[in-house]
Amino acid sequence: LAIRTLPDQNIVACLDRALMGEVARYEGIYHSATGQRTTEVRLIFAPMLDPRGAVTGVVGIVADITAHKEAQRALQASLDALHRVIEHAPDAISVQHDGRFVLVNSRMVETLGYDRAEEILDHAVTEFVHPDEHDVLHDRLHEIGLGSSLRPQEYRLRRKDGSWGRLEVKSIAFEHDGKPSVLGFGRDVSERRELEARLAEADRTASV
Repeated sequence: LAIRTLPDQNIVACLDRALMGEVARYEGIYHSATGQRTTEVRLIFAPMLDPRGAVTGVVGIVADITAHKEAQRALQASLDALHRVIEHAPDAISVQHDGRFVLVNSRMVETLGYDRAEEILDHAVTEFVHPDEHDVLHDRLHEIGLGSSLRPQEYRLRRKDGSWGRLEVKSIAFEHDGKPSVLGFGRDVSERRELEARLAEADRTASV
């Protein structure tokens, strides 16, 4: 099969560049000459030179990357589905790497009293957690990083307006963008704790 007769002119253009002395690369869809088969390929054309440096021919390497590309698309579809689940989950969900938020869903943004995720992302988790609980936070993150499964932990979190809320968080080891991270599922228990405090105060008052 003469390469110049191929229907894909991108491949023909790569050949022309190689004949001019350039190493040419192409990655994309290849339609067979009969038009009955489509393959995703990666190819390299390199010029063959004589002792004087003149181009005498071209050598090509072609790889069928269809399966690889299909696997990439399947993985991306799974990640997109995961992100949709996280975004619409009723829990306040976050992912942190090296002590900083790298992903938060809309419920987490709402829980902290912010309008946009960008106001939280790339900020240190300790900026939001009460200082008295920093040691507990660091110890738990270390244990989770080692693979430990821990019970949920309640934290006091500073909201945008400066007030403090309470979030019960279950955290697990997680990989985000190929990096070891921690995935947290949080339930806002602020109202429950306030109610418990009022009931306790009412009991104390009644017993006087």
